[in-house]
Amino acid sequence: MGNFGGHALPGSIFVLISFWHIISLYKRYYRCKRENSKFVSAVWFPCSCLCGKAESWPIEPVMRVILIIIALALEIYTGSKNGVLYMTGNIQHVTMYFFFGLASFIDILVYFQANLPTHLDYAMIFLANGVEFILFRFHLHGRSSLDVLLHTLLLYILVALAVIIVLEMRYRNNLLIAMTCRFVILLQGTWFWQVGSVLYKPMFGKWDQEDHEQIMLIPTYFGVHIGVNLLIILLLGSVISCWSNRKQKQCLNDMYTMKRLINTTIHAQTVVDLNDESGEEDGDEFQKAY
Repeated sequence: MGNFGGHALPGSIFVLISFWHIISLYKRYYRCKRENSKFVSAVWFPCSCLCGKAESWPIEPVMRVILIIIALALEIYTGSKNGVLYMTGNIQHVTMYFFFGLASFIDILVYFQANLPTHLDYAMIFLANGVEFILFRFHLHGRSSLDVLLHTLLLYILVALAVIIVLEMRYRNNLLIAMTCRFVILLQGTWFWQVGSVLYKPMFGKWDQEDHEQIMLIPTYFGVHIGVNLLIILLLGSVISCWSNRKQKQCLNDMYTMKRLINTTIHAQTVVDLNDESGEEDGDEFQKAY
């Protein structure tokens, strides 16, 4: 959709996914440290708030598919006339959503242990990212200088994301690489919001799309997005680290209490056994005396 909503919707999806992944990555990393186990990243994360077998269900991929179906329906509805999808911008967005939906569907198949090639889940995300790059690369013909710059910065994000996806697929035990990937996804989401805001819903008056002074502000805004998103990730990491340390101390206290209880129980049982043995010996001596 060539309006604010058409940019805010995919931006919101990317932001939601990135926040979920950032929190899940931190929780998994600190849990692995507590349990002295190996950290492994993933393309999706289970919902630990559920109980039993439901905890491992592919809730995230299913929710992604649902959100993408809603986005597809909106794009088709707003870009159609007399039952025909005719707006090229909407057609491009539909294509982008289709490939991300396909990647989410592959995640579900991988969960159910379908006979698929190794790392196909990562390959599908890489493919969807590549299709998005091609669509936006040829989305700029005949656009204003401001519009071109906004989408060019988005292309830089997509190139960085393609590189980091390959690195994460290769080094799945590296938290920094996995977190960098989610940082870039978060940046992509917030920049979608920025593009829609500048082009279709400016907060402080309409932008002059050919004015050099105003165009120079866009890279500054991009830098602000990088800095703010980085601070958000660091803040989340600090909060989850404190929560993890508190949980670890609680576990240690519980273990210490349990050990004391076990030792006390063993000691009490030993005293009882000794008393029983002493009572039996006194009884034997009493019988011998009489």
